[in-house]
Amino acid sequence: GMVCPFLIKYGVTYHDTLALGMANREINYYIKYGLEANTHFPFHAIELDNKIRLGPSTWGRGIGWYAIALAYSIHYTNKHNNPYYKVFENEMNIIYNNLNKLRYNNCWGQFINGDENEQVDTSTTALLLLAFNIAGKESLTDEAIAHIFRKYTTTEGYIDFTSGDTFDINRYSTEFGKSELTQGLILSLYSNAKNE
Repeated sequence: GMVCPFLIKYGVTYHDTLALGMANREINYYIKYGLEANTHFPFHAIELDNKIRLGPSTWGRGIGWYAIALAYSIHYTNKHNNPYYKVFENEMNIIYNNLNKLRYNNCWGQFINGDENEQVDTSTTALLLLAFNIAGKESLTDEAIAHIFRKYTTTEGYIDFTSGDTFDINRYSTEFGKSELTQGLILSLYSNAKNE
């Protein structure tokens, strides 16, 4: 999920079908081997030799990166120049609908469980909101973005409550704090905001 947005944007900008093909193959590989059957949420990893799915399919940031890859494909390609466009659009619809059932106060936690008592993970939330915005599923205003993240912002202006980096599959951080990733995602959300 992390490399696909760059490949898609590069491929579209420079008419590089090789880059677009690489992104499509990566996304399709995950669709074929790495999704949980009911939710279509991606498992954390796939063991390449025997295609065994590893880690949880509820890790929020992993779902976010998968959603961003789908969103970039949906936004920057179309059914005429991407043979997988409808497949990717369908996948986005499925995860969007399933994630909305597990959303609380417009947010999600480090692991997606729909529990209002779960600590919010601002990186998961920002990734998913940005993906939904790029894919045309939701359109947030500056005011709506500020409202969602206001109580997770420090007095110095940092977005707080981002889970730390994973150590490996099934080894997730128990620490939360500010993060450059989340700061950048929030700026991207604001740059895509619908201003009324």
